[in-house]
Amino acid sequence: RDDRGETIPILTGARLTGRAGAWNIGSLGIVTDRNQGVPEKGMGVLRISRNLGEESSIGMIATAGRPLLAGQASTFGLDLKLSDSTAFGDKEGFNLWTYALGSSSDGSSGDGRAYGMHGEINTRNWVHRFAAHAVEKDFNPELGFVRRTGTRSFEVMTRYSWHGEGHAIRRLSFRTAPSVTTLENGEIDSWEIPLRWFGIEFESGDEIEFDVQGVVVSTRVASLRHVDWQQVSPNFFVVFPVGVLEPAPQQIVVVSRADTPAASADIQRQIVERFSNVSVMDLAVVLGTVKQVLGRVSLAVRFMASFSLLAGLAVLVVSVLGSRYQRLRESVLLRTLGASRAQILQISAVEYLVLGSLAAMTGLLLAVAGAWALTRFVFDTPLIVAGPALPAIFIAVTGLTVAIGMAGSRGVTTRPPLEVLRTES
Repeated sequence: RDDRGETIPILTGARLTGRAGAWNIGSLGIVTDRNQGVPEKGMGVLRISRNLGEESSIGMIATAGRPLLAGQASTFGLDLKLSDSTAFGDKEGFNLWTYALGSSSDGSSGDGRAYGMHGEINTRNWVHRFAAHAVEKDFNPELGFVRRTGTRSFEVMTRYSWHGEGHAIRRLSFRTAPSVTTLENGEIDSWEIPLRWFGIEFESGDEIEFDVQGVVVSTRVASLRHVDWQQVSPNFFVVFPVGVLEPAPQQIVVVSRADTPAASADIQRQIVERFSNVSVMDLAVVLGTVKQVLGRVSLAVRFMASFSLLAGLAVLVVSVLGSRYQRLRESVLLRTLGASRAQILQISAVEYLVLGSLAAMTGLLLAVAGAWALTRFVFDTPLIVAGPALPAIFIAVTGLTVAIGMAGSRGVTTRPPLEVLRTES
């Protein structure tokens, strides 16, 4: 809905979720109609995560689109979850979740960050939890919701529980969770210290009624389970046994393929005209959004790689300039012993050639080893090495080292030995 509460029509949309090995992916893309002078806009969300072991995971989320205003906006975030529910014994473990988000949009506002951490330690009788979150004033994810910006919040929770073995009462507990919220300048905005002196829980067996399309279904809680809502795979609040919900209305999903975009649009138009209760989603929009987001991620990776190369080049230049005086002394010594200018230049060229070759070979070996470890242990895919690129990189790095070294040695063989010896003395 727009700022006047009116519905913005969605022209088309698509959703894609799935899992391959330890990888999870979820994406959603839509195209909205014109609204209050804003043209048709495409928006999308992409979530990719990878399981690390049985309970831990690492992931990223990215959004692109600005539904109510002209211009572009995007949000990118990373998160890491470390969890081991049996680190200290049976059902006694820890959870640690940390995240960082950044938003960017056209205009003076919307370029901000949000980050935080949440941790929990569970034992049989005690639960300790802490949380710290910070949201900058200009953080504004256009595709999302932020309760409040420009704040920092901190919370610590401690709970003690007594478990009844073989009794009707499942657990008695005491809980306290002091928290404080501050503004960006450090001023305290609010604080509280809630206390729950007595809490009681009963065993499974409570009855719950569900309204399924107007039909009341009475159920009994048979068991409780833990659901990790960070995973992209489908999760459900309640799981029914077989033979309960089969007669209820259901949704059927069918996937088809069109040869051209025009054929796809024609199929969608005919389906909507003939079957008003059928929703049609164009996966090309989702794939386009995914391609756009991955393109931005690739651009960031290429920028960091270029920056690393420029930093390495600067270090190389500084090293050559720093060793210039040493080269000058070596040249004076060799010329005193009768070496010619050509021989001194040949010695310097061979030296830089050996140094460049060793540096290039070491860098390539470390790069290939790091790429193999990343693809093997993180992405769980085989490493594909670009064969022609490795010799080209080796020749380029070695040639660049020789060129910079020889350029830095200019004038070394033309200085009079007596002048150098007087300067040293």
